[in-house]
Amino acid sequence: DDTPGAERIHVYHKSGTFIEFRPDGSAIYKHMGQVHNLTNGDLSQVIIGNFKQVVTGNYEMLVGGNTTIKTNGSMNLQSGSSMNIKSGSSMAIKSGGSISMKAAGTIKETASVINLN
Repeated sequence: DDTPGAERIHVYHKSGTFIEFRPDGSAIYKHMGQVHNLTNGDLSQVIIGNFKQVVTGNYEMLVGGNTTIKTNGSMNLQSGSSMNIKSGSSMAIKSGGSISMKAAGTIKETASVINLN
């Protein structure tokens, strides 16, 4: 489309899948079916701005090596239902300040030995 001030490149498939590049440099990718991205090498994303993912079904992440999540700000994990944290080996919870636990019900600890300092 060569309309002055509204130039764009638009690649459209009859299924409704399309790619559009807009005059301001933004891009839209719409997929009407499954999407598979295969990278035979490293993949990096740099986002200058905010990033939000919305998944209306289930979400699963499988990592073959180690995983590290770092933030310079606060971090919140929130579940609308139950939450489980499981380690196949030891687990450490450390804080540079206080640790606060609150339950509307019972707090239960089970171990062969419980050390309170």
